[in-house]
Amino acid sequence: ECGHCDICLSKKSKDDEDLKAKIIQELNSTEMTISQLNDRLRIPDNEKYFRIVNELIDDGILSNKENTLHLVRSMF
Repeated sequence: ECGHCDICLSKKSKDDEDLKAKIIQELNSTEMTISQLNDRLRIPDNEKYFRIVNELIDDGILSNKENTLHLVRSMF
């Protein structure tokens, strides 16, 4: 994977959307800390995980209050 061509970028986008859906699904039933969520999902790429969580916070889908993630609204 080069990470730059259309094929790699398309795969990255699909992987990101899948991870966003998993995060939302987990937080739909309960609130948890960032580390609890990561432990539960077992995401090997921490950089990607934190980038996606921050995107969800920036988009107003998640909030991070007192180090606990809350689902504000669903993407779907």
